[in-house]
Amino acid sequence: MLLLALGSAWQPVVAQDDGPAEGYYFISSAAHPSDALLYNNTGTDQALRVHYANHVIPTKLTKDDKPFIFEIKKFGDGYTVRNREANMYIGRISGMGYGEGAGFVEEPTEIQLPPSAAVEGSYLIANVKGGLTHGPLLGHQGVFQGEQITGYWGELASPNSTHSWYFDKIDPALLDDIEEITEVEGSLDDGYYFINFSNYSDPSTCMVPVQDGDLWRLGAYPRENSEFDNSFIWHVTKNADGKTYSFKNCGAQDLTYIENITKGPKESPYVVMTGTNPASFRLQFLSNGCAYIYSTDNDYNYAINGESGNIQTSSSSNAASMVKFIKVPDASVTNQLKLNEAITTAKGRQFTVGTNPGQVSQENYDVFGSVLKEAEAAASNEGDNTELIDKLNNATATLVGQTIQVEEGYYTFKNCLPGSEDYLKPYFKNNEWYLGHDAVDPTMDASAVWHVIKNADGNLVMKNCGTQDSTYIVSAYHEYNWGLARMAGTSKTYQIFKNNYNNRFRLYASDCGNFWNADGGNVVSSNNDWHPNDGEWYVEKLAVENIPFLTTLNEAITDAAGVVKDSKVGPNPGDNNGDVTEINNAIEEAREMYDQAEASDDEANAMIAKLAEAVKNFNEQDHSMRQIEDGYYYIVSTQDGFQEKGKIAMYLPNTGYMSWRVLRRNNGQYLFNIKNLGDGTFSIQNVEYALYVGSNTANGVGTTSEQTVPQKFAYSNGVWHISNTVDNADYTLKTYMTETSGVININDGNNIKTWTLVRETNQAVIDSILNASEQVRINQAYTNALQKAEPAYKAVFRYNSDHNDGLIKETNETSPLDGQIWGTQVNDSYTSYAHLIDGDLNTCFQSSWDSGTWGSKVEEGQGQQWLQVDLRSNPVDNFEFYFGLREGDWGWKECWSNIDIYATNDANVASQENFNDADWTHVGNYTDLTSYIKPEGANMNSNGRYIYYPVRGLDQQYRYIRFVVRSTIVPQSCMMYTIGEFQVYKSEL
Repeated sequence: MLLLALGSAWQPVVAQDDGPAEGYYFISSAAHPSDALLYNNTGTDQALRVHYANHVIPTKLTKDDKPFIFEIKKFGDGYTVRNREANMYIGRISGMGYGEGAGFVEEPTEIQLPPSAAVEGSYLIANVKGGLTHGPLLGHQGVFQGEQITGYWGELASPNSTHSWYFDKIDPALLDDIEEITEVEGSLDDGYYFINFSNYSDPSTCMVPVQDGDLWRLGAYPRENSEFDNSFIWHVTKNADGKTYSFKNCGAQDLTYIENITKGPKESPYVVMTGTNPASFRLQFLSNGCAYIYSTDNDYNYAINGESGNIQTSSSSNAASMVKFIKVPDASVTNQLKLNEAITTAKGRQFTVGTNPGQVSQENYDVFGSVLKEAEAAASNEGDNTELIDKLNNATATLVGQTIQVEEGYYTFKNCLPGSEDYLKPYFKNNEWYLGHDAVDPTMDASAVWHVIKNADGNLVMKNCGTQDSTYIVSAYHEYNWGLARMAGTSKTYQIFKNNYNNRFRLYASDCGNFWNADGGNVVSSNNDWHPNDGEWYVEKLAVENIPFLTTLNEAITDAAGVVKDSKVGPNPGDNNGDVTEINNAIEEAREMYDQAEASDDEANAMIAKLAEAVKNFNEQDHSMRQIEDGYYYIVSTQDGFQEKGKIAMYLPNTGYMSWRVLRRNNGQYLFNIKNLGDGTFSIQNVEYALYVGSNTANGVGTTSEQTVPQKFAYSNGVWHISNTVDNADYTLKTYMTETSGVININDGNNIKTWTLVRETNQAVIDSILNASEQVRINQAYTNALQKAEPAYKAVFRYNSDHNDGLIKETNETSPLDGQIWGTQVNDSYTSYAHLIDGDLNTCFQSSWDSGTWGSKVEEGQGQQWLQVDLRSNPVDNFEFYFGLREGDWGWKECWSNIDIYATNDANVASQENFNDADWTHVGNYTDLTSYIKPEGANMNSNGRYIYYPVRGLDQQYRYIRFVVRSTIVPQSCMMYTIGEFQVYKSEL
């Protein structure tokens, strides 16, 4: 494979002999060899995407291997990659944004398979003819909408292991002998078994616990010639339901039961050994005498991870997951083995003496310990230990029942990850309270203390003892889904405390089946895919003397504040009705008492009673939702994906198209007068320009001078959706998630389409904005009148410009002043001064992105970036400039819309990068450039767009002209601009 450099782009010179030979293959990731490509018809809108899943190369093929089989054939200058099961080809599904739509298509698609320079022996899978934005390489992408899919990204010139794939050729003879295995009825007798992966590359591989640092994990290892002994033996018993099974390992380690860390339909690399929380299993019996193992709390079967050798839960079923239960010879099931089972069950509980939940008293432990000691002493005896086994099992069960439980009281929860000093506490992030963790001293930080109380149903609820208004926990996602845990003002869930060992617990909310995990960034989530110790917490009960001062008063205050918070009482549509005066006054009075820290018990109790009365009165109010009333509003996006939540709002610039940008209050472009039209629809009128929101156009949602298109509002889950009666589609932010402003359109696909309506009720502010907006409209009317008069003016004076005789002939990239064009250019390979006169609108000149120099929050009309021309021996006093818009939507968005033009004949002044307008002659300010865009009907997505703009009546002829860019059509950070072509022509009468 050869690569030739053409500018900044790399194009392959195909050498098919460098690729894999024609044939059938398994294709696995070089970065994660246990993951292989497959066709996985999930029945969702991602069904035709190229998925990946855990897979190992089998000794013989079964039907479960079919989705992983690909045929490679030469095609054109490259290959086709056809999935045998689907009879479809790797290509690109148009319209699929994530991962550029890497998926299966009906028609053969040419794919390049060059060797990867990143990983020896691997290949790239490149769709070089797909017109892709983010790169042609098929890569190990990640999880999207809950599915493991690949995507196109990365460059041919710089691949890495995640772009690289191993092609493991399949013996053609195996393809002719694919075993058709079916599910059959079956049952397994109680007994002792080896659990054998007989179809694995080493058919002696069996399930066995393995130690991995501080964890015991479920693994797989060849039984023959191994150092393992009884740890290969599993005691399998059928549960009372007659359908599920329990597995206990017979090894000498303390942890002998299996526990899934991840629940539900989820792959996870962690299946661990436990002494306290055994999983139950269901078996899917197969016609070849094997079975698939599923735990009852995970939808995916157990399988060997070919990369780590450990057992994982896997969405695919194949040789890595197919097991045989091989009966252990009776001679190996000794009395010693059975006694050892009782001993490991007892020791697996890892009892400790103490006063915290999960611990036991010294007296009770001594009784248990004496029996355990007796059993350990008898462990080497060959005699019948049935009586001793029963005695030890009874002692273990008795001590389990004597374990201290979590009950009402005050507690701290410290994370169990080795080396961690983090305590469970609320964490403030993005203007919202989350359940978090941080390294604090709980004796100095009350928010690390939790009051466990019983609710009316007798369930335990954790209330935080901090001073914030959000002191109860609510899950963001339910069942077994991943999400950050949040704090709420009132109790919405109860908590479940699951004891692992000693005083180590896993904590759950009643509405989510995953335990709380100490994620990065100081937040807590229900993400339990990885290291399970992140999700264990030392539970320590506080002595009375360590309970924070006036805690009961503080809890009453935060309960009242939480009621207000969760009531969502407010002035805006979608808020609830209600009067917070009484309850807020009571809260303020109580906070003052708490802050002074001088109240007696009687005074504190009286204040608590006053708060309770205020809460009662507040709860008896009408808290129905406020509807949209006629008035003035800011329309604010609820997005938080690329800007701070509540920061982005709709506004109307002088382009006449609805747009979005950082909210500026007290500004008529951002304020809208919303009126009910009486039929469930509304008018939305911008205050500054007095224009009404209309329907969607090629440039976004447009406006009209009269009310013509009724607007619709729909409220759902705390947010508003806005549409109109013509398009009947939600208004969305058109964005690549990187801009600082953009247009509003419909069905953009980014799903940022929810809004809040923030009412402006200050009449003085409204009057001020109305007065200022009226002056703006008067000024605009003058400008429009001059523009209309211009054709007549031109007809009288008849200026002519020869568009075949441009004055700019030469550019210089390294020394712009030695050329004829100089500007605030970005330092990037794709921009060039030469592109301004190369006749190609696909190339461009791009101005600087340096917000440090040019400002990241430039107001419209206040940009400072510039472009300068040197006309040398052709100075002008009347001229016309040509501005060719770069092709594509960015060429439109970053086109000049407002410029100041300056002129000078002083070469020294013209050589200064720092602009001082006092040194220049100000020619004029020009704000109507967009009205000159041709051809007629040109829009954001059309091509071949240009401007010829006349500038007349300079006071003398000037050599140097500087264009200072005050605004673009859709202003971005730094007021950056883009030009496809630029030229200046002398105008003469």
